[in-house]
Amino acid sequence: MGKSWRIAVIKGIPIYLHWTLGLFFMFFIWFSVNQSRDLESTLFLIFFIVSLFSCILLHELGHALTAMRYGINTKDIILSPIGGLARLENIPDIPRQEFIIAINGPLVNLAIAITLFTILKILGWDLVPDFQNGQLEVSRNTFLPLLLVMNVAVFIFNLIPAFPMDGGRILRSILSSQIGRTRATFWAAFLGRVIAIGFFVFAIYNNHLVLGLIGPFIFFVAGREYKQVKLQELMRKTSIANIFRRNYTKLYDHDLLEKALNQNIEGEFDYLVFDEEENLTGSLPYIFIEELKKTSSPEAQIKNIKSENYSTLDIDNSIENAFQVMNNKGIAILGVTRENHIIGVIDRPIIAQFISSNTRIRLPRLKT
Repeated sequence: MGKSWRIAVIKGIPIYLHWTLGLFFMFFIWFSVNQSRDLESTLFLIFFIVSLFSCILLHELGHALTAMRYGINTKDIILSPIGGLARLENIPDIPRQEFIIAINGPLVNLAIAITLFTILKILGWDLVPDFQNGQLEVSRNTFLPLLLVMNVAVFIFNLIPAFPMDGGRILRSILSSQIGRTRATFWAAFLGRVIAIGFFVFAIYNNHLVLGLIGPFIFFVAGREYKQVKLQELMRKTSIANIFRRNYTKLYDHDLLEKALNQNIEGEFDYLVFDEEENLTGSLPYIFIEELKKTSSPEAQIKNIKSENYSTLDIDNSIENAFQVMNNKGIAILGVTRENHIIGVIDRPIIAQFISSNTRIRLPRLKT
C-alpha cells in the first residue's frame, strides 16, 4: 500500500490517503500560482479537487457497503491520484452478488450526477461549464457543472468492460452465469486487452498521454485477473492430499526452545506442539521462533512460549479451504487429519510453493 495516512473510519472501514495524493494537490496549487490566479480561483480549484475525491470515496463506499450486505468485509479504501480502491477481502463467486457489488460504485456517481443536474436545472444555470479562451476556470459559475461532468465521466469510464474497471467485473458476472467463472474471466480479460490495445494505438496516433498510460495498465491487469481466477480454480480443485508433508517434526510441551532453534530440516519452518499423550496443544510458527531468538532463553520450555492458536483440517479438503482457514484464524500451520488422526502438516511455505509453481498460467496472446 505504500505510505498512507488514515483520515477516517466509516462503518468500520479505514479510509486512507496515499502519499502521492499530497503531490497531486501541490501540483495544482503550483499550477494555479504559476498561472497568476487570484486567491479565490485557487481556493475554488482546491475545493473542486476535494469534492471530486469525495465523490470517488462515495463510489468506493458504494462497493464496500454493498459487499457488507453479503458478509464480505473491506480491508480499507485507499484514495490516490489515479482514483480509489476498495480492497474487499474476497470477490463473491455468486454472479448476481458480484454484479450488484460492481454496479453500485458507478451508480453512486450516476446518482450524484442526477442530483447535480436537478440542482442546476432549478437554479437555471448552464449544465456544461464554459471554456474561456480555451481554458476551463473553476469558479462559482463552473464549479457545479464541472462536478456534474466529472461524475458522468467517472460513471461512463468505470463501465468500460475491462479490468480493473467495474465494467470488467460486471461483464464477468453476466457471463459467469452462462459459461462459468473461469471462462467468463478469460473472455472479460481478452476483451479488456483488446480495448487496452485500442487505447494505446489511439494514444500514439493522437499524442494522448493519459490513454497511452491507461492502455498498458489495463493490458497488464486483465492478464493478472485471469491468472488469479485460474489459480483459485486450481486451488479449489486440488486436495491438500497432493501437497501436505507426511514427515514432520513434532515439538512437545516439555521440550526446550533450543530444540526448535537447532532444527535444520529442509522445508520446515513452523511446528505443531503436542503433550505427552500426543494430543495437539499448540503451534510454534516461524515468526514466533524468530522473535524468541531475541527475547527468550534457549532453556525456555515450549509450553510457556507456544501459540495456543492452532487448527486441523481433514485431508479431503481443498488447498483453497486450507488457505482460507489459515487467513481467517491467523495461523501458519495446520495439522492434516484422516479419521481425526493427524497424519501430516500443511503450512504457508508449502502453499506458497504450490502457488509459485502454478503462476505460469498465461492468457493467450492476441493476434494483431
